[in-house]
Amino acid sequence: MNNKKQLIIRSLVGGFVYAAIMAGWDYHDNLPFSLWKFIFYLLFFGGSLGIWEYWRWRRKTNVNKEN
Repeated sequence: MNNKKQLIIRSLVGGFVYAAIMAGWDYHDNLPFSLWKFIFYLLFFGGSLGIWEYWRWRRKTNVNKEN
């Protein structure tokens, strides 16, 4: 990961994929599409993924600086 912009883009793409899968699951269960649910899944999962990726990237760069 070269910079934070890539981190944000990857997190949002991951959140979008997760939200799309969950929307497909609701469609499979004959539930109506909920935009609010989709946005929640997108932001919550994307944000969680972003925080995790950032923590992992920061830990990796700190280990490289020590060596």
